[in-house]
Amino acid sequence: MSQLLKDKVAFITGSASGIGLEIAKKFALEGAKVVISDMNADKCNEAVFALQKDGYDALSAPCDVSNEDAYAAAIELTQKTYGRLDILINNAGFQHVASIEEFPTDIYQKLLNVMLVGSFIGIKHVFPIMKAQKYGRI
Repeated sequence: MSQLLKDKVAFITGSASGIGLEIAKKFALEGAKVVISDMNADKCNEAVFALQKDGYDALSAPCDVSNEDAYAAAIELTQKTYGRLDILINNAGFQHVASIEEFPTDIYQKLLNVMLVGSFIGIKHVFPIMKAQKYGRI
């Protein structure tokens, strides 16, 4: 690969499996240090182990993106570990399929909290880091 992201640190939410994990793998192939973040700590650790086994630099930072304290702690762990955070990928999400009449309001609120509020929380906490570095991508 081109090593386009050599030494960049990428924090990817919802990356213990699926699309998020594939993003992490591609970023690692391009030289990035990848932070695997997901609600499931065991899956985060498994994904990190697999990436490290393949020779990539990866960190497990599990959290619920809709919990500001937990998300901020995961971002802080990243900065303490790597001294920087260059890229934030807001990938966390989930799907619930139901007709509008049957769609539970609490599930709709959870969707908003994960996919909208969670993205805001991440941006809120990485922006000062990126601003101080004079570099960052969201």
